[in-house]
Amino acid sequence: ASASDVLETSFGTIWIIRMGLTVVLLAVWFLLENKTAGAAKKQLLVLGLSLALIGTTTAIGHGAASEQISAIIIDYAHNLIASVWIGGVIFFGFILIPALAKLDDSKKELASLLVIPRFSSVIIISLGIVIITGPTLLWLLEDNVTLLSQSYYGWMIIGKIAIGSAMVALGGYNQFRIQRPAEKSPGTPIHQKLKRSLRTEAILGIILLGVVALLTNSSLPTSQGEETRQ
Repeated sequence: ASASDVLETSFGTIWIIRMGLTVVLLAVWFLLENKTAGAAKKQLLVLGLSLALIGTTTAIGHGAASEQISAIIIDYAHNLIASVWIGGVIFFGFILIPALAKLDDSKKELASLLVIPRFSSVIIISLGIVIITGPTLLWLLEDNVTLLSQSYYGWMIIGKIAIGSAMVALGGYNQFRIQRPAEKSPGTPIHQKLKRSLRTEAILGIILLGVVALLTNSSLPTSQGEETRQ
């Protein structure tokens, strides 16, 4: 189908809304970035636009295609929490930790040490919700385990789980191999270690988003089976 034909479909309408929200969100961010007045209102505006943008992801996903209200709700929750998890890792790895490098050595190391438990608590909560919503959504969309294991969709799910598990392992490394020893031995340099670990985790998160994009744009196992028979 041509681009103009696609834009006339419900998918195209959602895509246009999605692009519009993205442009508005970027404009708001650039316009208000250097203004401290009304910071709370700015955060609420950006949050509202972001939540709406995540909603467009759900609207063109498999949950919406299934026309099951429960699948749509779970898909939205899964997308929201996953964005908090992966977005948080990217923020800490590429923005916050490098910003701490501007401090003197003692303050830099102390701030890095204080960041880990606060960051870990958010990630643990996010992971708990993702672990519940992910399999539940998959079961609602496709409950045939045999068919799932023999499909490209199922293989990508396995890849997604593997990458997510590697990110969880790195999170555990940050907590048990960087934070705990530093707490027992005050003054232990951890900034560079944490910087490398979080950046590696962020890169894995970006790769994970790529796998999610492939999943979103692929057919469910049942559809793949029908395409193969045809």
